[in-house]
Amino acid sequence: MLKVGIVGSESTHSQTFAGLANLPATNGKYLFNARVTTIWGADSVRTEQVAKEKKIPVIAEKPEDMIGKVDTVMVVPRRGGQHRRYAIPFLKAGISTWVDKPFTHDYADAEALVKTAEENRTLVCGGSICKFCCDAIMLRKLFLQMHSTGQFISGAFNFSRDIKCAVTVWKHRLNR
Repeated sequence: MLKVGIVGSESTHSQTFAGLANLPATNGKYLFNARVTTIWGADSVRTEQVAKEKKIPVIAEKPEDMIGKVDTVMVVPRRGGQHRRYAIPFLKAGISTWVDKPFTHDYADAEALVKTAEENRTLVCGGSICKFCCDAIMLRKLFLQMHSTGQFISGAFNFSRDIKCAVTVWKHRLNR
């Protein structure tokens, strides 16, 4: 089983990702062979709430306490300006790191993350995962097909907070 650590508890992403891993689906089966085993957040009350609700057994005193205890880490603080400082220790330790969107707030931070990952031969990735949602892929293909025939001139995708990938598409037909 893959042991996952979450750095940052203030956004709903910590709840969503931990719920997907730690809580069984309605059929009683787990979606992944992974569990969020440790969480850290700047707001201790919020962190305790997420840990309790999503059955995360360990609350770290500081993010680096997860090193040696998790196989991978998700860096999910709301502000991209914080991502570099939280991700770098894990990358240096050789722990695969996923960084939420925005990856960083400036180019220098992004460059430092990538350079640290390369120097330590550690996997790093980031950004939104919504583009991999089956519904989003299907709707993109449909949009491109309809756009090529002039049936669509624009489209937008909106993902709900509950990760069920509720997709809303606004269709604007050409007036001919």
